[in-house]
Amino acid sequence: MVKTRKTNNQTLKHVFELAYQEKISDSTWYRVKAAMKFGGMSIDEFSVSRIGGVKKLIKNSRISLTDVVISLVEIDKKYLNRKTAISGLDALLELKEITNHKARKSTLNRWFNYVPLKDGKRFSKTRKYSIQELVPVYLSALSYKLKYCNLKEIIDV
Repeated sequence: MVKTRKTNNQTLKHVFELAYQEKISDSTWYRVKAAMKFGGMSIDEFSVSRIGGVKKLIKNSRISLTDVVISLVEIDKKYLNRKTAISGLDALLELKEITNHKARKSTLNRWFNYVPLKDGKRFSKTRKYSIQELVPVYLSALSYKLKYCNLKEIIDV
């Protein structure tokens, strides 16, 4: 019996599949890698696992993979260095800063849909959120901003 070594590419694909909890085709894997390169994200085990986990979390959303990568890179630059929890009110102010306007209650409910329930609520101004809980929320807000800006550019033309 001959043992074959997995290439780095196969190993990274396997890491993505473990985080995503589903098998993916080779063509899907190459799209994932292309999106990561386009977004400026390094292609290592941590990043691949993170993308897989986030894609699993927002599986049924309309957010494109490229938007996910670009948003995660921006989130990393701005917010990931924090060690302390953030209050819901501070999170609201940051979401307002990200999107450049105050989001409606229904939009906030949609964004916070990925946060676990606590006392029967996903969002509260007094609740403390870890940065890991808020990553999908910030991701949704950044994607919302990307789509809104693209639509505005089309209308202005």
